[in-house]
Amino acid sequence: MVGNNDQLKDLCIDMTKLFASVDLEGKTIAGWVIAIVKKLAALNRLKNETGGNFSTCYTVGKNGIVKNMVYELLLKNGKDLNSRIVHKAGYYTVNDGELILILESATQETVDADLAAHPPKVIALDNLFEGNDQLKTNTVLQMRDGGIEFKTI
Repeated sequence: MVGNNDQLKDLCIDMTKLFASVDLEGKTIAGWVIAIVKKLAALNRLKNETGGNFSTCYTVGKNGIVKNMVYELLLKNGKDLNSRIVHKAGYYTVNDGELILILESATQETVDADLAAHPPKVIALDNLFEGNDQLKTNTVLQMRDGGIEFKTI
């Protein structure tokens, strides 16, 4: 069990390194499975060391683990891991606009670019709106008016 804040901070840093080190690019399916199994084993060890309470380590922000979130959201939205992913200014497009992921910055410019692409679905990190309720509300309304499913996580 973690005894103090310094130990928890060190474990959070280790966990961030653990997730960031999963690199699936250029590997075969078998290579993916081996890499993921190794990371899951390391995560299980970390879970045991922390008493299972390391959810506070997984924070998303400027130092977050965006690349891993892209793959997680692909899977959760029924997309193939071989989907074409293009990084643009503050967001990612999947399969030429089938899905847009706003994971780095939520600005009016980002929202306008997403609306212009006319994707069926847009997913954004809620904390990127940084308390700007006006931008978030306008985004929800603009997406609805454009026939786009908009979801914040």
